Amino acid sequence: MLDIKLIRNNPEDVKKRLAARNFKTAVVDEILDLDKNKREYQQKLEDIRSQKNQFNKNMQKFSAQEKKEKLGEMARLVKEESKIEDEIKETTETFNKLILELPNLPLPDVKKGKDSHLGDCSRAPANHSYHSYGHGPGWGAGAGGACAATGRENWSSS
Repeated sequence: MLDIKLIRNNPEDVKKRLAARNFKTAVVDEILDLDKNKREYQQKLEDIRSQKNQFNKNMQKFSAQEKKEKLGEMARLVKEESKIEDEIKETTETFNKLILELPNLPLPDVKKGKDSHLGDCSRAPANHSYHSYGHGPGWGAGAGGACAATGRENWSSS
């Protein structure tokens, strides 16, 4: 899972690196919008809770008539608090779903690949060859040891 701080601080870099994996970059903007909304909802919730705490502290100072008025205000705050908590829950669920779908970022120098799983793996490390038991390299090997991005099967450098 990518850190939201990385996405917040470097959205264009994240988009560029996701594009190298052929991943739709619009998700980054959607995640940033959800993060912004979630933070705004949390701030509103803190403000409401602060008002409720202030009300509870000053309750004894109010006259009977003022208490009735303040209780009506308190009921409104409780409703609003519940609504905001529901919004936070919904926003958080959507946010978590989207951020968990993001793949790991490739290194910045990885070129755009042919599918969303790999970047350009068209060349193997200089000292790499097939294992004697017939499997290709552990990274990027598809069925039969072929590179998933390029379809190249011969990884031997010799």
